[in-house]
Amino acid sequence: MIEVLSIAAPIRLSLTLFLMVTSLVFVFRCVRYFRMAAGIQGTGHHPMAVVRGLRGLVISITALAWAASVHWGQEWLFIIGLIILAQELYEMGVITLILRVGRG
Repeated sequence: MIEVLSIAAPIRLSLTLFLMVTSLVFVFRCVRYFRMAAGIQGTGHHPMAVVRGLRGLVISITALAWAASVHWGQEWLFIIGLIILAQELYEMGVITLILRVGRG
């Protein structure tokens, strides 16, 4: 079996840190959009803010799964993260399309 994640230690550490920072950035974006949807920050009660918040949450969780995959060398975590990302972004795309068409 081919080792997909057999990377040198400094590169592995750098990639893990990059993915963790990416996850943190998307968590902050997620919180900001949820605050906008709740009316605490910005205009409020905007359905697209909820979709963008959920999308940020999904990307954050996926980045964390990939960081764990790189750090521990577990290929199954990478595949699970990829499946979650693909499925959730498809669903978010459908919801976005419905909201945009419904707005008319």
